[in-house]
Amino acid sequence: MEEKAGEMVDMVVAYRQKLAGLTGVCKIFFRNLVKTFQDGLSEVGPAVAAAAAAAVATAPAESSDDAVDPLQPLHQDDSS
Repeated sequence: MEEKAGEMVDMVVAYRQKLAGLTGVCKIFFRNLVKTFQDGLSEVGPAVAAAAAAAVATAPAESSDDAVDPLQPLHQDDSS
């Protein structure tokens, strides 16, 4: 019985260490992501920004008749 308890303690310790490591990785990732947004996404570069702007400019405009109303059901039953 004590042997199983010892194994469980070891598993919990290993889990907590792994969780702490992953939490640290996430913290660093999101800190870098926020810094990137605050710096204006400078590493994206002007070429990518220009290509994205051109894609938006050449995309066909969506008419209001084709727009999907998120409050309406997708399929309406016309049989009633």
